[in-house]
Order: sequence, then C-alpha cells, then structure tokens
Amino acid sequence: MCTSYHVFPDENIEMREIINQVIASFPQYAVAQGRIVPSLTAPVIGPDGPMPMTFGMQLSSKKGLLLNARSEGARTSPLFSNMLEKSRCLVPANDFYEWTKDKKPHTFYHEGGDLLYMAGFFLRTSPLPRFVIITREADDLVSPIHNRMPLLLPNPEYRHAWLSSQALA
Repeated sequence: MCTSYHVFPDENIEMREIINQVIASFPQYAVAQGRIVPSLTAPVIGPDGPMPMTFGMQLSSKKGLLLNARSEGARTSPLFSNMLEKSRCLVPANDFYEWTKDKKPHTFYHEGGDLLYMAGFFLRTSPLPRFVIITREADDLVSPIHNRMPLLLPNPEYRHAWLSSQALA
C-alpha cells in the first residue's frame, strides 16, 4: 500500500509548476514538500486543476486514517462508488515507497525523472478536501517488494480521462 511518497519541486519543472499554481490559487494553505506522509497537505490535481488536499480520510468507524482504496472494489464499495463517479484526482509524485516485509522502504520512480501520477479519490471536507491513493495488484517491478502498488496513469490521455470521469476503474 502506498503510504508515503515524495514531492521535489527542485528536481522537476512540472512539479514546480503544479506547486506554484497551488500557492498562487490558495495562498492561505502551505503545501508540504519532500516526503509526503498521512495528514500532510499536498499538491493534488482535482477536476478544476491543482489544489491543496490533505492525505488520508478519517472515518468515524475506524481509528486512524484511511490512506488507500483498492481499485478492484471501488465500484461496489459504499464509500468509494460515489467518489469513483464524482471525486477523482491525480496525485503527482517524484517517487513512491513500498515497504518490504522487514519494514524497509523501497523507492520506485520513473527512470527518466518524469513525474508519476497516481490515481486518487477525494472527499470534500472543511477546510480542505482529503484524498486517498488508489492501489492495484503490483506489477512485475513492484511485486518482489510488495503485493500492492499505486494505480499509475502514465500518459496525458489517461490522466484527462480519469479526471473527466470518462474511464471507470
């Protein structure tokens, strides 16, 4: 499960532009940079563009924050089915962590330095929306480390379709 990732604006122009848009549009909120962990405010791309959101959702029935949503069950989940239809987001990252069985972090990133865009859902809360990262079964690269990984949207067409609700998970 994806519980930590990095946002490095100095290493990627695209990430810097996303953060600058968030700062310009929402100057009252500070967005975290560097390692993003649950409960931090991070730059996220919603249907209306980049905005600050808080990582993790608090559910009244659970202790702690909900951080991930399984892609396989989103359509039938009482919690996520409505978000699948109306509350999709993209979580830009320079890299993400998965943890080994012996609790050591392993970092995954794009070899060319391009941003990773993780699919997410968000919940409209006050003062800021809260988001979770959608996970899927791990691919051949990640599976030796962990059995789950973020659902990555590798090209602009997939990202546009995800945000415009043209594609179902």
